[in-house]
Amino acid sequence: MKARRQALIWAVLSASCAAPGGDFAGATGGAAGSAGAGTGGSAPALDGGPVGAGSSAGSGTGGQAGSGGSDLGPAEPNPPAPGTWITVQHGSYLAGAAADDICNTSVNQMLHSVTLSHDFELSATEVTFAEYEAATGAPHPSAAACPTCPVDLMSWHGAARLCNAYSEMAGLTPCYTCEGSGAQVVCKEAIAPYTCRGYRLPTEAEWEYAYRAGTTTATHAGPLTVCGSLDPTLDSIAWFLYNSAGGSHPVAGKQPNAWGLYDMTGNVWEWAHDGYVTDRSTLPTLDPVGTTSENLRVMRGGSYNCVPSEVRAAHRSGLPATISGLNVGVRCARTRG
Repeated sequence: MKARRQALIWAVLSASCAAPGGDFAGATGGAAGSAGAGTGGSAPALDGGPVGAGSSAGSGTGGQAGSGGSDLGPAEPNPPAPGTWITVQHGSYLAGAAADDICNTSVNQMLHSVTLSHDFELSATEVTFAEYEAATGAPHPSAAACPTCPVDLMSWHGAARLCNAYSEMAGLTPCYTCEGSGAQVVCKEAIAPYTCRGYRLPTEAEWEYAYRAGTTTATHAGPLTVCGSLDPTLDSIAWFLYNSAGGSHPVAGKQPNAWGLYDMTGNVWEWAHDGYVTDRSTLPTLDPVGTTSENLRVMRGGSYNCVPSEVRAAHRSGLPATISGLNVGVRCARTRG
């Protein structure tokens, strides 16, 4: 009875933008919204070229993803997974909130350097209800009369299983091992994310790199000037509290970032592969992954019911992997090289 009551409390809280367990030091996290279909494109490396062979990992107390074995399966999808996929070239960037990020209300967004040594693909939009059905062969239990809206009510385990379904339909080796079905599914890492050739959840480092698309400001469209109402910069790129009318919207309804990615901010929260690490700057600087031994998993991007401070590039939140957040969706990724 106690466990059932706790689950109900989590479900109620996750319906708002105050996702428990998220930005522990003050800034509230949140649950998710909707996504869209985008155009293809190739993202330039932020540092102007490939990462050199001499790059080295920094030291830190955080954990790397486990080796998880080797993937000897196919390297390319056949046929491709649903949707449009953006190839993001490897490079370096500054993660976290800069000193001039006026809407930052958290101490858990320390500015630090990150280098990704591999190219990866990321879906141009959040997974829609129609794409979910195409991958799984069945409509999502919460499917609304909006097939191009982002799928929601996704637990971390459900999101990982959906990425596995993408791998299976594309003839690729799944990145996760999953047991059970429906709301009872439990998944764990089978192959380390940067090694796996199948579809998976993006790491938190990949997600923020892709969101920023070469920028260093609070959003990929520029700095924020308004923290408590309708910021004009956000209005052009995101569905959030002050323009969404309280619900998700079809994907790709707002302007994409410079690399062709839609709804990276607002609409619905998106799960990352990582376990939540309070201070990301303690992780290695090269290909970091937050520990996957913890149940609390990272969510990024904010949702349609979040205020401006909660949909910035640096904002972080988290939920237990078993919770199906009302406004939480998924965007899959795949290592390219």
